Amino acid sequence: MTSEQNGGTSKADIIKADWFNWVVNARYQNQSFSIKLFKLEDDLKKQKDRECHKIFHTLLGVNFSLWRAAPLVLESARDEEEIDITGFQFLDTLIAENAINFPQDKKMRAWSSGYYLNNAYYRVVSLKGKLSESGIDFSILEESNRNLLFTDTQRYWDDLHKCAENILEYLSESIKSK
Repeated sequence: MTSEQNGGTSKADIIKADWFNWVVNARYQNQSFSIKLFKLEDDLKKQKDRECHKIFHTLLGVNFSLWRAAPLVLESARDEEEIDITGFQFLDTLIAENAINFPQDKKMRAWSSGYYLNNAYYRVVSLKGKLSESGIDFSILEESNRNLLFTDTQRYWDDLHKCAENILEYLSESIKSK
């Protein structure tokens, strides 16, 4: 008897519904971030300070990585054995087909989700030194939070996105004040 037949909802259905809610919200946040970047474009074009341009392009990379990662983020903890298996599959596909598209990313998401999240993380890390006087909270960069990459990728995504939002706000204020 299924959980629907006995009047209840299965744990798997609840987890799936929670994940659907999370991923739709993550996509919304990411698209809103894209619009903020887009709106900054005209002001940026007038900006002569090349550091602002570098920060913008780094944030664009973070945005793309989080956009791609959102539907790949797992509902539960990443399993290291599964990361190995899908990582080897990813490599085999890359060699054999010379292309990786979203269906392959999704099939091998235990590995690919980590790739995109790490890409966003390292881009944010690259800005920490430049923005050390900004007051931005870079606590996501602390080693203890890196464990979230394996245990709670949704929270890790959320934290990276929040940090990127704070950097974008700082960049926007910097550009408008010059």
